Amino acid sequence: MPSRRPAARLAHLALRAAAWSILAAWLLGLALSDRFTWSQFLAWIPSPIALAAAAALVALAVPLAPRRDRAPHRARFLLPAALLTALLYMLLVQWRYPTFPITHAPAHLRVIHWNASMNIREGWHSTILDHHPDLLLINPASYQPWDDIRAAFDGHTILHFHGFAVFSRLPVARYAYLPLGITPGAGLDLREPDALRRHVDTGRALILELDTAGSPLGAPLVVWWLDLPSDISLHRRRVTAQASETLARFTGPWFVRHPDGSYARVSHSSHAPPPDLVIGDLNIPRGSFSLASLTQGLTNAHTLAGAGPAFSYPRELPLWHLDQAFVHPRLAVTDYRVFDPGQGTHRAQSLDLRAAAPTR
Repeated sequence: MPSRRPAARLAHLALRAAAWSILAAWLLGLALSDRFTWSQFLAWIPSPIALAAAAALVALAVPLAPRRDRAPHRARFLLPAALLTALLYMLLVQWRYPTFPITHAPAHLRVIHWNASMNIREGWHSTILDHHPDLLLINPASYQPWDDIRAAFDGHTILHFHGFAVFSRLPVARYAYLPLGITPGAGLDLREPDALRRHVDTGRALILELDTAGSPLGAPLVVWWLDLPSDISLHRRRVTAQASETLARFTGPWFVRHPDGSYARVSHSSHAPPPDLVIGDLNIPRGSFSLASLTQGLTNAHTLAGAGPAFSYPRELPLWHLDQAFVHPRLAVTDYRVFDPGQGTHRAQSLDLRAAAPTR
C-alpha cells in the first residue's frame, strides 16, 4: 500500500490539472471568441461538454486525494467553486434560466426557419405545420414533396428560388438572391467520410421585403435569410466580414411583385434595405464575436425571448446553436424556441414577432 501513495497522489494532481486545463480553455474561448482563427476552436467548445468533462475529472480525483492534505483549506475547494461558478454562468447567462414564457402575448407573426441540410422525402410536414407558421423558410428546396405545405399556404405567397423555399401568409413585395462570394477554405467537413467536402460553398442569401399591412408588425418587414459556409477551416470573422461587404455592395437584380401575384425581374440599381430580421444557418455559435459585423446592431432572438441551450445542430444530439435569428429594436420577440422537426440534420427555429411598444 505505501508504494501506491505517490502514484495515487500523482494521479490526483494530474486529474485536477486536466480539469483546470479544460476550464482554462473554455474560459479563453469565452474571452477571445472567434477574434482569431485559433481561438475560434476554443470558442466552439460546448459549455455542457466542458463542464461535464471537468466535473468528471474532479470526481475521479477525489478518492485519490491524500488523507492529510497540507494545502490550505480554501485551496482545496477552489476548483469545485470554479466549476460551480461556471455552471451558474451557463445556466443564468448563456441559457437564461429562469425565464418564463409570455402566456398572453398579443397578436404576432410567427416565423419558422429550418435548414434541413438535405433533401427529405417525408415525415416532417405535420411537425412543421403544427407550429402554425405565418412565414416559413426552408432550404434546400430541391426535391422535397411540398403538397401538404402548399395546401396550407394555398392562396398565399409561395416562392422556390435557388434552393430556398418561402411560404408566406403576407405578400412578398420583392425579393433578391445573391451569392455571398466568401473565399473558400480547405473544405473541412467532419460529416464526410474523409473529412473533406468537394462542393465549394461560398455562402448565399435571399433578401425578402414583406408587405405587412394589417399585420402585428406595422411597417414592411425586411428579412435577410443567410446560409453561410460550414467549412470549419474558415476563420468566421473573415466569413462575416466578406458577407457584410457583399450585402452592402448589392444593387440588384430584384424580383418585384405585380398586382396579379406574379414577379418580374427588375435590373435597376437598388441597394438592399437594412434588415429587420437576419435569420438562417450561420454556422457560427451563438454569442460569437464575428456575428456583430453581420447583424448590424440587431439583437439575438434567444437573448430577447429564449431560454435553455436552444442548440440546433446536430439534430439528434445538438451541441451548438448555429441556426439563429437577430431582430431590429422596432420589433418585439414574444417567444423564441428551437424544435426537432423529426428529419434532417438541423433543428428548426421559431420566433413570434410584433411591433415593439413605443418608448416614452
